[in-house]
Amino acid sequence: MLQAATHIESFDSYKLWVDELHFASNALTDIDLHSSDSLDTLSIWAPNLARLGVQACYGLNNIRFLDTHPLAAALPPDHTPPRIQVNAANACLGRAAKRALRANPRVSMSAGQRHAGMPTESAFAQMFASMGGMGV
Repeated sequence: MLQAATHIESFDSYKLWVDELHFASNALTDIDLHSSDSLDTLSIWAPNLARLGVQACYGLNNIRFLDTHPLAAALPPDHTPPRIQVNAANACLGRAAKRALRANPRVSMSAGQRHAGMPTESAFAQMFASMGGMGV
């Protein structure tokens, strides 16, 4: 469904239970996937993305920032992508997801939380990390 949403500007969810999400929009500025516990893979083409929230995503193993997409043809020639503020508080990210965040020069990790979260959020993050997850 989201693959057809090529003009989406913002996506906000809580407890979204899907294995994979694929975003592709030149207008997308904000993705918030708070507590998407089952999310394993996230791929993004969003040259205007400014905020990415993966707070309390306990099983996010793969994040892929796409370098090219057919929508790129609609961007102005002088387009400059903004920095991406990433909130990964209480998230358990896999090695590939962490690598993708570190490798992207647009990414800046946020020190705070966007959502107060449930009192159990940090306990779950610690539990998943002790079971082999890759806590942030």
